[in-house]
Amino acid sequence: MKESELAGMVEQTKTGDTSFSELEQKIGSEKLSLIECEKHNTELQNDRYELRKRIQETEEKIIQFTEREAQAIRRIEQAERYYRLAFKLYPNIPQLHNNIGVLELNKGNGRVAEQYFRKALEIRPDYFAAYANLGAVLMRRGDFNNAVDLFKAAVEAAPDNIYAYQTLARLQSSSGDLEAAEKTLRKVLEIDEYFIEARHDLGRVLLRRGFPRKALEQFAIAIAQKPDDTVARNKMALIESLTVSK
Repeated sequence: MKESELAGMVEQTKTGDTSFSELEQKIGSEKLSLIECEKHNTELQNDRYELRKRIQETEEKIIQFTEREAQAIRRIEQAERYYRLAFKLYPNIPQLHNNIGVLELNKGNGRVAEQYFRKALEIRPDYFAAYANLGAVLMRRGDFNNAVDLFKAAVEAAPDNIYAYQTLARLQSSSGDLEAAEKTLRKVLEIDEYFIEARHDLGRVLLRRGFPRKALEQFAIAIAQKPDDTVARNKMALIESLTVSK
């Protein structure tokens, strides 16, 4: 064999080796791609599993909620049967009239509920709960003036009930009697100076009456009592911005 032929054979072997290396690289790259695909497929399966798990958990919560609601309805229905049975035996107990009225109101029977509340007050004229519930009936009906009168009677029947005062103040404010609303809210805060919602209401009423500085004082007190009071902080920022713009 000539030296030139040997050189040629060596050259062909080198060329063959180079092609095989390229093929190995392609195969390796395809293997990596396959591994990535399998990885993504596994992640997708995991996502599907998590999604199915969440759906199942949501369905279980819905079932539990439905069961609780059904139990509550059954308890209400059972309570109503007991109330009505007791009512037949003891028709002159104001609490029974009031409680049946609440059941009727929750069923949307406002007119029927009103009759029970009025009967409770007829039996016991100082019955706070019946005043408040009858006031709620009138509020739903839009009869705010008569509702105000009822909540005035309610606070007279229960002079330490801050929520009755607060509702009365909000009714007074809604009807435009801001001076009366301010007076009522100050009475609430005499009873409980830490009643933050009433403090907010007083600040709003003072602002509507045209007393921004007095309103700021109320919101500042609220923040001093509750530093994370975002309602008061937002109101203070709004009032200060309006004051600056003027």
